[in-house]
Formats: sequence, C-alpha cells, structure tokens
Amino acid sequence: MKLTAAKSMRYNGKSLEPGDPFEAVSERDFRILKAVKKAVDRDDVKSDLRERAEDLGIDVDKRWSEETLHEKIAEAQGGSDAQGRGKLTYSRRDMRAKD
Repeated sequence: MKLTAAKSMRYNGKSLEPGDPFEAVSERDFRILKAVKKAVDRDDVKSDLRERAEDLGIDVDKRWSEETLHEKIAEAQGGSDAQGRGKLTYSRRDMRAKD
C-alpha cells in the first residue's frame, strides 16, 4: 500500500513533506489517509504525471520513476529544475556571491 504525502505530516515516526513517498502500515491507515486527503495513492500520482508528460509531447516509458517523469516534464517546460522552481536569483546586493 504505497502512498505519496499530499500535505506535511508526521506518520510512523517520520516527518513527511508533500510529494514524499511512503508505505502505509495497515489497510486501515491507507484508507484513512486517503479519506482525509493527507496522502494519495502512488499509482494515481504516476498516472497523472504520465498524462501531463504525454500532453507535452514526451514519449513516456512505463518503467520511468516519478523522479524521471518530473525531470522530463521540467525539461519540456523550459529547463526549470525537477521541482518546478526554476533557478533562484538574489536581488539584494548583500546577498550576492563574492568573487
């Protein structure tokens, strides 16, 4: 019963952030976490990513992991990193790197 965290939470002694994969301890926990929308079924996440990639014109291989799908989607969308944040830049002078 593989899940992906939808919200920040603690589960089974671990801190989870949105997008973190984890395994439910029991069938009961699996159903409850999905019902309260704290987690989504990992297969649902993968199928959504596959659909998004196909919409962008990417030939999707069914063996690709979630990470690979994120990377391919990011490349197709214009070179932002795998998390979709793009490159970070500093606007303040005191925050710039010194040579």
